[in-house]
Amino acid sequence: MWRHLNITMNRTSSNNDLWLQIPHITYRETGDYQCVAENKYGAVDGSITIAVEYSPRNFSITSLAVIKDSSISVIEGNSAVIICSVESFPASNLTWRHLNVTMNRTSTSNELWLEIPHITYRETGDYQCVAENEHGSVEGSITITVEYSPQNLSMTSVAVIKDSSVNIIEGNSAVIICSVVSFPASNLMWRHLNITTNRTSSNNELWLEIPHITYRETGDYQCVAENKHGAVEGSITIIVEYAPRNLSITSLAVIKNSSISVIEGNSAVIICSVESFPASNLTWRHLNVTVNRTCSNNELWLEIPRVTFRETRDYQCVAENGHGAVEGSITVTVQYPPRNLTITSLTVIKDSSINIIEGNSAMIICSVESFPASNLTWRHLNVAMNRTSSNNELRLEIPYVTSKETGDYQCVAENDHGAVEGSITIIVQYPPRETTVSISGASAGIREGHNVTLICSSQSVPPILHYTWFRMEGNTSIQLNTSSQILSFTPVTRGNDAGFYCTVTSPLGNSSSNMTHLNVEYGPEISWESECAQRAEGITCACVANSNPPGDLTWHLPHANLSGNQTHGGFVSQQLRVGHLVMGSLILKGDQDEEKVMASCSIRNPHGKATHNMYLWVRDRDSSKWTVGLVVIGIMLTVFLAGILIMLSVKKRKTATEETASKTSDIALTDRRVSVKHQGSQDMKVKDPLDTIREGDTPSPQDVFDSPVGGDAGHENPNRTEDVLYANINFSKLPKGDGTVHRGEDTEYAKIRFQPN
Repeated sequence: MWRHLNITMNRTSSNNDLWLQIPHITYRETGDYQCVAENKYGAVDGSITIAVEYSPRNFSITSLAVIKDSSISVIEGNSAVIICSVESFPASNLTWRHLNVTMNRTSTSNELWLEIPHITYRETGDYQCVAENEHGSVEGSITITVEYSPQNLSMTSVAVIKDSSVNIIEGNSAVIICSVVSFPASNLMWRHLNITTNRTSSNNELWLEIPHITYRETGDYQCVAENKHGAVEGSITIIVEYAPRNLSITSLAVIKNSSISVIEGNSAVIICSVESFPASNLTWRHLNVTVNRTCSNNELWLEIPRVTFRETRDYQCVAENGHGAVEGSITVTVQYPPRNLTITSLTVIKDSSINIIEGNSAMIICSVESFPASNLTWRHLNVAMNRTSSNNELRLEIPYVTSKETGDYQCVAENDHGAVEGSITIIVQYPPRETTVSISGASAGIREGHNVTLICSSQSVPPILHYTWFRMEGNTSIQLNTSSQILSFTPVTRGNDAGFYCTVTSPLGNSSSNMTHLNVEYGPEISWESECAQRAEGITCACVANSNPPGDLTWHLPHANLSGNQTHGGFVSQQLRVGHLVMGSLILKGDQDEEKVMASCSIRNPHGKATHNMYLWVRDRDSSKWTVGLVVIGIMLTVFLAGILIMLSVKKRKTATEETASKTSDIALTDRRVSVKHQGSQDMKVKDPLDTIREGDTPSPQDVFDSPVGGDAGHENPNRTEDVLYANINFSKLPKGDGTVHRGEDTEYAKIRFQPN
């Protein structure tokens, strides 16, 4: 039989073999096993030891102190012993660990002691015991709780703590955490200004929260922690950072309504102070110019040793730090006489003057610096126009400027300490006006051959830029090729007898003068073709003269002088004036005893006299060869029409030039009833001038002979011997005394030529 621990485990009978089979052996089967064989003859036994190897088990931690809830409590300073034991085969290696640090170790032993001779709060915590052999390991832990007074008090914050202080920007929230190490847990409280603001019990941490911090929360805060073993205290300073505030400005002088009054030459002291953290940078400014400055100081003095009028006006004190800025001001009023007088205008001022267009409005502002304020006055032509009292600015307004406002304007400013004056000139601009043309060199009338000058004058501001001259040709204005203020005739000729006017132009407009007529005077000139002709009834003489003023025509006969419309004996005198032309006729009626009579016509005006001699004779008075079919009335009508045509032509002609002067237009005047045959020539047909000459026309001599007249129209008769008298008016350049014609001379005259054909 087999026995283990005196317990029969297996037996057999009548068999010499006995097997002991353990199907699933465990560490419990470890021990001695005896095998006993017996018969009737006796008994014999044997034994064997079975050692079952197994991993650690039945792990246990014990202590000399009472273990409660896997922990022991030890007062700081005492010793502590904890024992770790285990069952295993082979024996285990045991290790004590605290905070993952091996504190004690043993090998091939199933028990390990950990002894802490003088325990402190630092040994508080969990301790692990690990047992392991080749078949496995097992672990257990125990907590050592060290009771001790509060210590390692610390304060933390979301903000950075530096030198036991924390900076918080005003308006933000502040959180400060006070924590301590102690067991049992301490009672904590926060104090500020010896007033408890927050507390907790049995907790090693206490939060101080200020949701919206202001500068009033600035100061020291104490945290106190205590338990049954003792107490500890710590402190932190909260520094509230805020922008400058409560800025104040003080002075040694009396401040009234944020200003001080200082007499020029005295000294002034002004002090600017402010509350802020961190300390502000302060600056004194005057007229936007920094006059004094300090850094990181909440007070700044401004000293002015000797005050002048330049120190008048506002002074600003600006305080600023990283969180903002604040500004205050004080006005320093310095009593002084008027100075720095200035005159300004809405219009640009140049060289102390302004240009105003007539009709516009003008505003001039006079300002001065003085204290007390000055009395101001505007003056023009020594007459006060506008004034004000106790005001350093005065406006002069002219709603509608005229040329009368041109001139200097004075502004006078005065107070109890003195006076000052300034001036400005108003220049009124207006377009040209009162444009006139004056004649120079014609005090006794305009005489042909003299030098005459036309001067164009006009009033205008700004001055005239351009002059333009015009000559009237009929109803047409002809612009002359000149831009001068002066139009000269050197010399003047009868061709210049016309109307002239000028136009002036300035930047503001233009203006034209009235018409000025050049009435060029000259002595009489008799046409060299003034002649006499014979007819059956008598002899007729014609005399034509040109002069200005028109002259008086006189017929000189052997026994009498006839002028105007007169009759003397057998002579009849008739006279007609058209413009500058004087036309006279002399008719001799009846028979004369003389075969030859000498007659002359003379023309006289203030500038001279001209005479033309004529011969009247009778040859074969009974023959019809010299019969003249000229009717006196026809002659006078012809002369009259010629004068009318001359006047119309003169009015419409343009300024004569050398090219136009070379052209000659003949006006042929004839009796419509007569055809003429020149001795030794073929018959010629005379065209009726009344049918061909119209107003403004200038007919040629050919016009007179290109058509038949009267009942012989269209039939040529080479044997006709009738004589005829016709008038030819020829316009051409009037030569000067030397017989030459000069370029640019605008002269004209009329010659009426009577000739037989």
